[in-house]
Amino acid sequence: MYQYFYTLLFVPLLSVIAFLPFFRGLKFQTIIATLLSWITVLGLLIFRDVHAPADYLSYISIYDGMSGIDSVLNAYQGDVTFAVFLHIGKLLGLDGETFFIVFSVVNTVILFLGFKYLFPTQKYVIFSFLLFVLTSTFVLMFTNAIRQGLSIALFILAIGLHSRSHKLTSYLIIVSAIFSHSSIIPFACFFALRSYFVERKINYRVILLAIPFCFFIGYSLLDILSLYFIIIVVD
Repeated sequence: MYQYFYTLLFVPLLSVIAFLPFFRGLKFQTIIATLLSWITVLGLLIFRDVHAPADYLSYISIYDGMSGIDSVLNAYQGDVTFAVFLHIGKLLGLDGETFFIVFSVVNTVILFLGFKYLFPTQKYVIFSFLLFVLTSTFVLMFTNAIRQGLSIALFILAIGLHSRSHKLTSYLIIVSAIFSHSSIIPFACFFALRSYFVERKINYRVILLAIPFCFFIGYSLLDILSLYFIIIVVD
């Protein structure tokens, strides 16, 4: 029952917290907003029903099947970065349920660091972070399609680091994002063509805001392509 009330209050509560740093006359409002945002988001991730996501059984099967470095090198669909996290969970002795809660938290921390590097002041970091958390993309890919969630978080971190001139590190993180889930490859291509966008005054933030929409487009294209593929095979 408490989960129902928590979910019911989640959206309005985060909406208030997101705008809190912009209110004048509130002492330490940015610090308070940061603490409240993390308490609320962590509460959602930790106290959620881990078994509810549709992909849980598939991921728990992969996790239980991990048996050392060989499992990392022969990762499911070549997602080596994701397999490394699974291997670390095994080394720490975490059971499946605990691992997926911890993994969601780690993903969220990576996402937050990306926004922290990307935006100049803490109030914009809080606002952008909570805006992303309130999208269906966050709920879907940080609790269910967690390989995609990891690739998104790493990619946003890479963009943030690149904006602070940590170029080599950002490139390495983009490679690791690709090996978390290949769906991030189109964004990596856009990133490679960043000079084209910069010349037309389309900055990193515009690309960032487009990420949730591009995934829906991407999945639609995959459905169309798979349909044609099936037809070709049958014929």
